[in-house]
Amino acid sequence: MRAFTVHRPWAWAIAYAGKDVENRDWDHRLPPGTPIVIHAGKKWDADGAAWIAEKFNTVVPPEPDQPSGVIATATIGKCLPLSQTFSPWATGELCWPLAEVRALAKPIPFRGQQKIFNIPDSVVTPDTLRSLVIPKIEPGDYVQFDDAGYDGGIRTGVVIGKGNQFLSMSQYWIVDPDDGGNPRFLLPIQLTQI
Repeated sequence: MRAFTVHRPWAWAIAYAGKDVENRDWDHRLPPGTPIVIHAGKKWDADGAAWIAEKFNTVVPPEPDQPSGVIATATIGKCLPLSQTFSPWATGELCWPLAEVRALAKPIPFRGQQKIFNIPDSVVTPDTLRSLVIPKIEPGDYVQFDDAGYDGGIRTGVVIGKGNQFLSMSQYWIVDPDDGGNPRFLLPIQLTQI
């Protein structure tokens, strides 16, 4: 499969925070709609983490909580100049639109490379990726989550919304009826669809 490497936390932003373009200064020359794998590199961009947190008013997981390796799949669109891109994530000379982004439940270890590269079928196949993709969660779905941050234990709730002006669009509002119906927000990696 085709892949490209992105520094952390930018790869996390693609997988979990709604980053819908990759900014580069060169054209990927792939046909629009080509499936692609997002590889999180080893390099950490502390300034980028601060920018994401401030711009999108979200919590960026710290470096130790963001492993490198294959972390998501997507389809890539036609390269566009910045002047034709209206995403809040667009900052580069050329923007690669990303669609159908799906995070993996666990990263697949692999050494990244520059430019667009191929990951051998012996490392990752489309079937392997499909088996690791976190299921898409929508408002109205019932989910389970580990409530370790509150009183502990596995809880059940219903998704009532996704993002708002204060939360990343990858964060879900969950209502737990056993907790007085108080909403809380969680990332999809913290949820299991039931």
